Amino acid sequence: MAGKTQRSKTKARKSTTTKSKEKIALQDAPVDGNIAVQIDKSGHSDNDDNDNDNDDNSIIPSITMAVFGMSTEGYEIARRAAVKGATVFIVDESTLTAIVLNTEIARTYPDISTLQEDEPIMSFIPLQEAVSKSDLLFFTPRIRTQTHNIKASIQSLFKDAVESVKVGTSVVFCVPVGIDGNGEYISILQHETGLEIGSEVSYYYYPIEGERNPPKMIGSADTKQNLALRSLLFPSEPENETTTTTTSIFTTLAMSEYLHAIDIISRFAQISPSIEFGQFVPDEIKPAIAADPRVGQLYIDGMIDGMLDMRLLEMSLGSTKPLQRLASLYVKTVDSYVIRLVERIKQIMRRSGMRTTKTKMIVLWSFDPHLLRGDRNATLHILVERLRDWLADVEFLSEMPHGVTVSDLPIAILPCTPQDFEIARRAQKEKPTILVIKATPLYDILPNETITVRPFPPPTFTQN
Repeated sequence: MAGKTQRSKTKARKSTTTKSKEKIALQDAPVDGNIAVQIDKSGHSDNDDNDNDNDDNSIIPSITMAVFGMSTEGYEIARRAAVKGATVFIVDESTLTAIVLNTEIARTYPDISTLQEDEPIMSFIPLQEAVSKSDLLFFTPRIRTQTHNIKASIQSLFKDAVESVKVGTSVVFCVPVGIDGNGEYISILQHETGLEIGSEVSYYYYPIEGERNPPKMIGSADTKQNLALRSLLFPSEPENETTTTTTSIFTTLAMSEYLHAIDIISRFAQISPSIEFGQFVPDEIKPAIAADPRVGQLYIDGMIDGMLDMRLLEMSLGSTKPLQRLASLYVKTVDSYVIRLVERIKQIMRRSGMRTTKTKMIVLWSFDPHLLRGDRNATLHILVERLRDWLADVEFLSEMPHGVTVSDLPIAILPCTPQDFEIARRAQKEKPTILVIKATPLYDILPNETITVRPFPPPTFTQN
């Protein structure tokens, strides 16, 4: 193993050219202190002497970058860079081959779904060649494992991604980690390449979440900022203003981990009471409770948003820490809801007289299947499999095509987002016999003209 490491280190050093060193000098600058960076009026760090690279269009076209992972988030970063003129490779993590994303393709296809549907003619190169040529490497794979093997799966992918990293490359880790989680991946990076963090390769942490709730800072392992990275991740951030210690984009890895953990814990702390108390709301006051958007507009899609982050946070904390028990409680809250949802659907059908052998269940859930986080994919699989255990006909739809409601069987629709509910309601207007069961904490039903659901007995809290 030591021999492999030394050979990799020697190979990486030999591949470094004077040009690549000049690029790193342009892109990287030291962070001022442990938390913040200081940018002067020209948009450069204090030790950046090049006066011609303060504009995005002069920084981005000069770089070569690879994006490891065909996720929606990864493609957006790659597309943004390609449109600006950078040389961009996208690596399919399932085949470990890279495609060349040119400016024309990037402008034609706004997302990964349209690119894969149309299948344009593109150039392919080996993974090792793409990574070895790159100044920036983004790690944005699609994470589909949702068990205790999550970390092993991510580590395996990361090893594939960084094996050919050269001297001067900046590696950007975009998958969420728990507390002190980046240390493990820095060790992998150093072991696989034989390169030292800071002097030979840079490491950044940015747990990307798309446009919904993007991180406000980039964690840096080697107290350096990267102007090209800043331009790609914060395209609307002005480069010509002085950045203070409170508004700096670059910070330490520890701070970026803590801020992301606080954000995830706070998000689940807001929705968990609605999920738990929803099961105890009596039928007669459900309409009034449903008017509260914290309950009525909370669908299963919103409940599981960020579950990968929460699971990894739980794994990173010691079992005796109160914070670990809190994270574990939130994970169990969401996992238990999926089980209760299936049981409540079963009860509703029994109380409405619908026969399980003669009912078609449509799980209507519109989401992007290419997202980095596979929480929705995994939950959908569990939900559909549990429904199929006792229902004869279960179908998943991401949209409601015309004519789907034409069926000889009674139809029940389970909308999983607010937008899906509006679609289901329109379908019920076309066919009034459809039963709509909302995937919310209240499991509330949209009444129809032919099916009457007998009231449920008053719920009670179980005393242990």
